[in-house]
Amino acid sequence: MKITLIIVLIIFFILLCCVLGYFIFKLQDSDSHVKEENNNQNTKKQNTITDVLELVSDDSLTRKELFLLCEAFLKHNFPSKNGSGVPDSAKEYLNFILLIASHKNTDAKIISFLNTEAKKKNPEYASDIERYESLGLQQRKKT
Repeated sequence: MKITLIIVLIIFFILLCCVLGYFIFKLQDSDSHVKEENNNQNTKKQNTITDVLELVSDDSLTRKELFLLCEAFLKHNFPSKNGSGVPDSAKEYLNFILLIASHKNTDAKIISFLNTEAKKKNPEYASDIERYESLGLQQRKKT
């Protein structure tokens, strides 16, 4: 009788260890997935202006995707203006505005949102933002 009880207890402890090991393994696995998702989100947040320009050049983007790109773009700061001219490094930012304004799937709300927010964030570029938006709208009318 004692031997059977000992065997049953040993089997019980072995099964208990297996179950605990399984849950610990699953917990570590789910933690690694959460960390990977967080890393992916961080790299998405760190898109450069060049990445955003490449994405906005895609003609198949929806209005929602264009709006999300505008939000990502607005996280970037324009370089400081030197004198009265636009520095070459700022032309990429202005080209984004041109591409949004000329995109076939954009609408007035998106253009207005981008215009307003970009001017708020970069008041020294207000006239340049207007000019590039107008150029984009003219290009849009041609197509």
